[in-house]
Amino acid sequence: MKSRMIPVLCLLLLFLTACQKQTSDDPIVASYKDTQIHESLVAYEKQNQINVTGDKTVSDADALDQLLLNLIMLDEAEQRGLSVTQEEVDAELAGQRKNYEEYEEVRSYIDDYCTKMGITTEQYFDTVAEQLPRVMLRQRLRDTLGQEYCQQHGLEFTKVNPPEQMTEYVEQYLGRTVFCRRTARRSSITKKERVAAVKRYFRRNRTSVVLFLVSNLLAAVSSVLMSFLLGLFADSAMEGTSRVCGRSRS
Repeated sequence: MKSRMIPVLCLLLLFLTACQKQTSDDPIVASYKDTQIHESLVAYEKQNQINVTGDKTVSDADALDQLLLNLIMLDEAEQRGLSVTQEEVDAELAGQRKNYEEYEEVRSYIDDYCTKMGITTEQYFDTVAEQLPRVMLRQRLRDTLGQEYCQQHGLEFTKVNPPEQMTEYVEQYLGRTVFCRRTARRSSITKKERVAAVKRYFRRNRTSVVLFLVSNLLAAVSSVLMSFLLGLFADSAMEGTSRVCGRSRS
């Protein structure tokens, strides 16, 4: 039952992300090629990961990495010439609908979400159908990487209970790919993009930045004033000493 629910849950989370609206107050925090990732998308992905794993330590960086990984996996799949057919998509969608019809827990979960969002079940499945080709293409990339590893190391490739070494290799491969392409992206950031990033940071942390600047300014003024007072004190002390010495000589 749990294994059948996993695809439904993943697709529902994708649907949550797809429904998020970006506004002028929703800054772009990253981009991959022509795709921009908004702050709200990272927040949704973060909450999705927390809901799925139960791990409340998921950070914004973790969520952003997953979003970038999804985009990079699609790019990698296309470069390798991988694809999914409409027949395959239709068959998978039919399986998702069958899960909805046959399993009360799945049906209740989706119905509750549709009620909360004010949409119909058909609208939900329409969005699932739109996202499904990308989900399947990413999985096909994972399968291809796994098959390549098993062939090179004399292992039997299986989708159910796959070899642990194969799973580790796939995750490491994808992790390295994300790191390399993010590093390349950082090195290609223009001066204009850096300025825009600084402006976005200031808008999001305006109060903290202002308090920091004011506190540093007050500290600087206090330091100057203290130096001035110490100077006056030293001058007064020297002048007093001179007067005492003059009286002693007389």
